[in-house]
Amino acid sequence: MKRLVLIAASVLLASCGALTDMAGLRDDGSSTEKWPDVGQKPGDARKRSSDSEVYLRPPHDLRAVPKPKTKPRKVKRIKPKTLVGMTREQVKTLIGDPVTIADRPPATVWSYRTTGCALEVFFYLDVASKKFRALTYELKGDKGVRIAPNLCLGKIRAVRYGS
Repeated sequence: MKRLVLIAASVLLASCGALTDMAGLRDDGSSTEKWPDVGQKPGDARKRSSDSEVYLRPPHDLRAVPKPKTKPRKVKRIKPKTLVGMTREQVKTLIGDPVTIADRPPATVWSYRTTGCALEVFFYLDVASKKFRALTYELKGDKGVRIAPNLCLGKIRAVRYGS
């Protein structure tokens, strides 16, 4: 019975070596497969007839990473006081859609928010042109902290333009 167990154990151990050979592994666990030499182009990978080593090719040329087609758009700096006198359409073009719109008669208030600051633009009806125009604005920092007006408006516009 002991001989049978020893024979079975030796057969199992021998088969482990055959499995590592089939998997392309050496005794130390490293692979027998090789990548192309540093100077060799990925397309030149091929099997050598003189030996049994196989050279693998990466799935694509790693140097051919596409460059971005468009450059980030530079956002022109503006002063918040330029908002005064603009129509709703002009403000929307300049800053984008407001986060909230509130009716506070006789005004309509558009609110914009981003990290660290908030902007409220107050629109009143211009009787002569029959259009709502920005008459005033209010900038606020988080928790009552003062913030530079140009910085706050720049942050809000950067969110719109993705820069």
